Amino acid sequence: LSENLSAKNINMLISAIEQGLSDSYDGIIVTHGTDTLHFSAAAAHLAFSSANTPIVFVSANFPLKDERSNGFDNFEGAVALIKSVVKNGVYISYKNPEGEHFIHSADKALSFSESLDSIYSVNRKPFAVYKDKKITVLEEASVLPCVKAVFCEKPKILTLSAMPEDDFCYNPEDYNAVILRPYHSGTLNTENKAFKAFLDKAKNIP
Repeated sequence: LSENLSAKNINMLISAIEQGLSDSYDGIIVTHGTDTLHFSAAAAHLAFSSANTPIVFVSANFPLKDERSNGFDNFEGAVALIKSVVKNGVYISYKNPEGEHFIHSADKALSFSESLDSIYSVNRKPFAVYKDKKITVLEEASVLPCVKAVFCEKPKILTLSAMPEDDFCYNPEDYNAVILRPYHSGTLNTENKAFKAFLDKAKNIP
C-alpha cells in the first residue's frame, strides 16, 4: 500500500527503474498508489530526469473494477506520451475527475488535497495535455544530471505545517533537518515567540 512507502521501497523502485533503463525500452511505466505518488515520482526525477527514456507514473483514484476509476485513462495517457516526441523526463499521467487529462512533470506536480481526487502542477501549468488521443506539450521539462540516488532509511527529518498557536515544543537537536510548510501565501507566524525561540535554538546548533 502506498501509504506505507518507506525509503527502502523507494530505493527498490530506483533499482528497478535503473534495470529497465539498461534494457533499452522505449519508455517505463510505474504503477503506484495515489497517497505517496508524488514522493516516488520526485525521487525518480532526482535520479533519472536526464535519462534517454521517458518514465511515467500512473495511479487510479478508485479500484479498476469501479466504473469511476481513472486508472485505464491514466495508463493510456502514459503510453501515448511514450509514443510521442518526448524522449526523456519523469512524469505523472493523471485524468482529473473534472475531465482534464494532464501530464505533469514530476518535479512540478502538486500533492492531492484532502478533499479532491485531482492533480495540478505549480501555477496550473502542466507539462502536457492528453486529449483526443493526442499529446500536446505545453511546458519544457526540467532536466537534472542523473545521480546515483540512495535514500536514507532513518533520515530524522521533522516536517511542520503552519498551525495557529503551535507551541513549537520540538528539539531541533534531535533532527538532521526541519521542513517548514507555510500557509498557502508562503507566510508563517513570525510574531509567535515560541517559533522564534525554536529558530534561535536551531540556528545555534553546531
